[in-house]
Amino acid sequence: MDTKLDQRKPGWPYMSGYRFEKISTDGVYTTYVLPGYGGSGYAVMKCAEIIPGIDISYDSLDCDSCFQKASNPPGYMQINYCRKGSYEVIMNDNQVCFLSEGDLCITLPERNRITASRVPSRRYEGLTVIIETATAQKELDKHFSFADIDLESLKQKLFSDKNIFFLRSRSEINHIFYEVDKAEESLKNNYLPLKIVELLILLDNRLFEKEDFIPQFSRTVVERTRRCYSFLVKNPTLKTTSKSLAEKYNLAETSLRECFKSIYGQPIGSFKKDLRIKYGADLLKNDPGLQIGDVASECGYENQSKFSSAFKAVMGCSPSFFRSKHRIFESDDETD
Repeated sequence: MDTKLDQRKPGWPYMSGYRFEKISTDGVYTTYVLPGYGGSGYAVMKCAEIIPGIDISYDSLDCDSCFQKASNPPGYMQINYCRKGSYEVIMNDNQVCFLSEGDLCITLPERNRITASRVPSRRYEGLTVIIETATAQKELDKHFSFADIDLESLKQKLFSDKNIFFLRSRSEINHIFYEVDKAEESLKNNYLPLKIVELLILLDNRLFEKEDFIPQFSRTVVERTRRCYSFLVKNPTLKTTSKSLAEKYNLAETSLRECFKSIYGQPIGSFKKDLRIKYGADLLKNDPGLQIGDVASECGYENQSKFSSAFKAVMGCSPSFFRSKHRIFESDDETD
């Protein structure tokens, strides 16, 4: 395994503490491939320098985890933005946090509290901004003095009472990263640096409130919430409430609701509704002898009308159209 790399390439020396299987460069981007934990899958990081001291990485993870313990060099700040999927972060105090689409995580790697991480759905896409603060400050002062950015002051603001800064999805930040995501080919002009400067200004000027932050959970809460999820999947038509589920798994109802949405991306009620409808869709597809009213009853709906309305909201078509569509497909398969 060749892990040598010209130290002038993007991401270096920040990446020097990590084990990677192969790297390539096209003169603009340097691509790192990190193995997934236990040989399962991999992670690809496509890095480029925005300005001296600030690199960007377009990240794609197809694995359960690619976490590696590494001694990061001092003087860095890392900003992670979740584009798609989710990312589970486990800290040294056994607290767990989940990044979902649009969420932000900012760390000072030299004092990182992260002890492990996972990709719950085995799929994550994100953007990472890596800032070497001393070099970046010189460049910002030289070329973007109008922004009046003081990186040391920003670090003190973000990390005054915490070691990791987790921020819920915000429309203004989403817009910045939407533009950054489109700007892969804009490295030859100042557009991409301007978007990063805009992000730094926003983080420096915004007064963050409690509701802006992503909740953190104990590993006990996470494990019990996962057991609740498995129970619901195995019993898609069971009528139950969040309160009764919380009692069943010895959790506060608020903790269960918040943790469930953080892990699985939707409230318990919506998840249960989707489960019932997808169960009904399987019945419609696999048991043509069942009347739609019988399927509605099997799924826990008091009448066919309510079932049809809920089915269309989830599946995008009526139950009768869904069944007829699958009959056509099955007929075509038999003909072939």
